Amino acid sequence: METTEFIKNMINNLITTLLRKKEYEESHYYLRLASTKEGNLTFDYKLVIQYLDNLTSYLITGDDSYKENIYDYIHLLTKLGEQNFAKSIEREVCSILSESKDVQIFIQADL
Repeated sequence: METTEFIKNMINNLITTLLRKKEYEESHYYLRLASTKEGNLTFDYKLVIQYLDNLTSYLITGDDSYKENIYDYIHLLTKLGEQNFAKSIEREVCSILSESKDVQIFIQADL
């Protein structure tokens, strides 16, 4: 079980690092790879993969529907009582988006 959690964290960190380096296609590759392990993924990890996929897609396309999905995820975490995790994700999103010169920076004030 610990090995599985380690691998999940490693994949999260890899994808986040790729996004920070603006290596979006590589990020998509690892997201697809992570998604192929459907049977081995917990519900919460599926949500994380979906969040990272939306963030990657937003950075590639600039399509606001992906941005809305990201903030829906943050709101869901907040509603579930995971305020610290929600704030952590929000900071991560703002940080990654502020590093991207191709995507307009946004602030969500109602969290």
